[in-house]
Amino acid sequence: MKVFVSYSVENTSLVRQVVEQLRSCTDKVFWWDRSKELGEEVWPTIYGWIDQSDLVLAVLTGRTLARAMAVGNEIGYARERQVHHPPRRAGSGG
Repeated sequence: MKVFVSYSVENTSLVRQVVEQLRSCTDKVFWWDRSKELGEEVWPTIYGWIDQSDLVLAVLTGRTLARAMAVGNEIGYARERQVHHPPRRAGSGG
């Protein structure tokens, strides 16, 4: 199974832990684990990862609100592609 992880950059340390756990039980985990370079177009890469995924996992915490638009774009794109995205909610402490 291939999994795409959608998250807010404010939750990167939490997501690193989630990704490490997922790697032990999935074929591939896609997530943006580097800083965006000035002028770098990230959406084609992210949408390509979603297209390849069997599951989209959205990590939602209280910090996600700061990046709600981008997370919403990723989930909306996955929904259009009919990639399974079960609702998940982590504690609001992040």
